[in-house]
Amino acid sequence: MTDPGTQSTLADPAPADKPASAPVGLLIGEDLAIAQLPAEAITVRIRWFGLCVGYFLVNVLSPGPHQPQLNAILTLGAVYAFLDTLWSVRGRVFLGRVPLFISLMEAVFIGLLCQYDAGLESPFRYYYFLSLLVCAIRYAPIVTYSTLALHALSYTTLAL
Repeated sequence: MTDPGTQSTLADPAPADKPASAPVGLLIGEDLAIAQLPAEAITVRIRWFGLCVGYFLVNVLSPGPHQPQLNAILTLGAVYAFLDTLWSVRGRVFLGRVPLFISLMEAVFIGLLCQYDAGLESPFRYYYFLSLLVCAIRYAPIVTYSTLALHALSYTTLAL
């Protein structure tokens, strides 16, 4: 016969027998990754929207002498958006550890689009706002302010 006290101990292991796990709030890396997924889905959609509008502007609304160059720049952006989408589907942020590098790439990308289109009057200048919006959704304010500075520098070089 078994002792009733022994039976309850075997059925319900003591806290020391259970594997230790940190409370959910302390899993900072996992919490951040989970928190970024909805923002990541929004930013990926914004990127694709911008590319679709860009291709429409270049090929339908105002085809010009620099149409091949603009299409090449937009295609490079589409490759980046595709990679960003793949990472997003996997629950990750593409180049998420180097946000200022992304901001620099976007500043150059938008600056080139504006340069080959109509300079300061290019409708692509509004992409700076889309880029800042994506940055504000994804990253801390200091990264967004730094991105603003990079975009201001990019836009200023168009005036030179």
